[in-house]
Amino acid sequence: MSLKVVPLPRAVYVVILLGVCNCEPVVSKLRLEKLMFLMWKEVVEQSPAVLWIGGSYDFRPRPYGPGTEEIDDDVEFLVDLDLVKVTVAKELYSKYFSYMLTEKGKQLFQKLLVDLGKDEVFMELVRKTEEIKKRWLREDIRKLLKYIYERYPEYCHKHMLKHLLR
Repeated sequence: MSLKVVPLPRAVYVVILLGVCNCEPVVSKLRLEKLMFLMWKEVVEQSPAVLWIGGSYDFRPRPYGPGTEEIDDDVEFLVDLDLVKVTVAKELYSKYFSYMLTEKGKQLFQKLLVDLGKDEVFMELVRKTEEIKKRWLREDIRKLLKYIYERYPEYCHKHMLKHLLR
């Protein structure tokens, strides 16, 4: 049985991704974007949940796989609401962004679980998103990109595909 709910903003997808797996942070903008892409293609587009969470993501091919500025917009929106914290970690010649829920964000995620916990569609969305995050959170980014390029070649720049599939 699926409950009728008031449409939630699209940014809720980011909250769900960051909330699953005990709220483990996602390190790197590239990884966040690719996890969101997989969540979108393998969970949301296959689920009626898209009917009660407003808005969608318009992923397009980019040099490092599918992406959209809309994720940046949603993260910024959630940061402004003090639901998400973005920190910068520097390593030698690199700079990584780490994305995590704040205490307020964790409370929102828990509230979603309580309020929508009886909704089979919502819980399936959470469960499948958790599976994606568990599988790819710590995996080598090249393996993640290779998986996406093999499964979704329409989002691939050919020069990157040759490089990754070697």
